[in-house]
Amino acid sequence: MRFEKAVYEEVVSLSAKKSEAIAGGQIDILNEIVRDEQTCLVKIHDLERRREAISGKFSELCGKPAKEITMRDIIEVAPESGRGALQALHAELSDVLSRQSELNDINRRLIESKLEYINFSLDVMTSNGNTGTYSQAGSESASRRQKVNIIDQKA
Repeated sequence: MRFEKAVYEEVVSLSAKKSEAIAGGQIDILNEIVRDEQTCLVKIHDLERRREAISGKFSELCGKPAKEITMRDIIEVAPESGRGALQALHAELSDVLSRQSELNDINRRLIESKLEYINFSLDVMTSNGNTGTYSQAGSESASRRQKVNIIDQKA
């Protein structure tokens, strides 16, 4: 669990840097961060396989299905001398995962905001100065039908 916590702390650090890169529009830095996150994900996947193997062994001992074993189950059967350390580690890992969840939400909102701005900018660039979509009769106005897409302009 200590290794998992360390890797997740690294992911949290990368996510915080990602927030700055998204807010600043720093695409090159964002690409580097994503590559580093992928490396962390490989580590997490490896640690997850190890954890599943340990859960399988624990499952045999306690008779509970491996997929249902929680950290609390392990803490309950741990020797009294190690319970405190396990509880502290569990709490720390929970805090790290909670922080990661918060950063994911922040980054999602930043990306949505950037996309809204890009869509707005594209709409402004391609509107040709017309203000309405429909004429008085309810049909599409001629100026609206003549809208030029930015992709058409570049082609």
